[in-house]
Amino acid sequence: MIHKAFQLAHEANAAEITKQHLLVALNEIDENEKIPPAPTGGPYIPVPHQDLPLAQDVVTIVMSSGGLEHLTGESLRAALEQSK
Repeated sequence: MIHKAFQLAHEANAAEITKQHLLVALNEIDENEKIPPAPTGGPYIPVPHQDLPLAQDVVTIVMSSGGLEHLTGESLRAALEQSK
């Protein structure tokens, strides 16, 4: 889900990942969908490193909810919507 939010922010040329990016990503992600395994072998194409920070209000919401490792999609959605 964070990856999807990153993609949305990157496509919008945003400077950071916002609550809106996260909410849209949550709406588009099916948590029951199996994640395919990472490919093994190659050849691989080098890709430049890219980062987008989380918006400060998102960091505050995530940290007050116990951190990303303790959040499910639904608990993150609830925290984001409660902060509106």
